[in-house]
Amino acid sequence: MVRAGRELLLRHGIEWIQLVQSHPSLNELIVSAKRMKIEEDALRTWMPNEALTKMASASMPLILNMTVRYQLRLRLMSAELRGQPWPVDPYDPNGKPLRPFLRDGKLMGAYSVHEDGVDDGGKKGKDRYFPLHGPLEAPVMVPEPTAP
Repeated sequence: MVRAGRELLLRHGIEWIQLVQSHPSLNELIVSAKRMKIEEDALRTWMPNEALTKMASASMPLILNMTVRYQLRLRLMSAELRGQPWPVDPYDPNGKPLRPFLRDGKLMGAYSVHEDGVDDGGKKGKDRYFPLHGPLEAPVMVPEPTAP
């Protein structure tokens, strides 16, 4: 299985390295991650020349999406520090910038509509939150135990 599948695995690996080295836009990375996921889903585990690639390439779309999130967070932090407009959310189908997340009228951070493209108001688990001035959830005060 290893011998039969190494050519396809190496070809996929080289493609991925060339993609990342070419410094594509965030939108191109997202499209590439979706394409890689579709290609990986089409591979068959029972075919000796495809099984190795199916096992090893499952992490590639995940890594590309993580790369998009980290670049987006760095671009947001840079824009905030420089007082510039926030970056466009590459997951937003309408091309809007990242959205501010406010708590008690104060800016805490920004959020992306993330992979589903639906604005859920920064809801945990639905949208992707990027902290700037505070966490997504307000800290909870724990009362000190009283001595008997």
